Amino acid sequence: MKARLDPATRRRALRALLALFLVLALGQLVLGDMGLLASFKQRHATSQLRREVAEMTAQIESLKSDITALNRDPFRIETLAREQLGLARPGEIIFQFQPDPAAAPSPAIATPHGD
Repeated sequence: MKARLDPATRRRALRALLALFLVLALGQLVLGDMGLLASFKQRHATSQLRREVAEMTAQIESLKSDITALNRDPFRIETLAREQLGLARPGEIIFQFQPDPAAAPSPAIATPHGD
């Protein structure tokens, strides 16, 4: 024996089913694997990676110019040898002074000038 629903109950049941379907579809649209939140996260990650690639590209270009300078400019090599390795030409005397920690400059204090 089949139970028959009156038309008003049937409409309410269909509306409830449709509302449930819409809520689930909306939830999938927003929270799903390919939803809006995932899309925003992917866009943020993409922009972050593009910034990192730009920084790395700039760093690579800087290193390339350093390599070119080291290959072509003997003064650059001499400067690095003097600064980083403490090397000197024959007959030169190098004086190295240690900084005095007590003589460290104090931060400037701003004073108002409007009296």
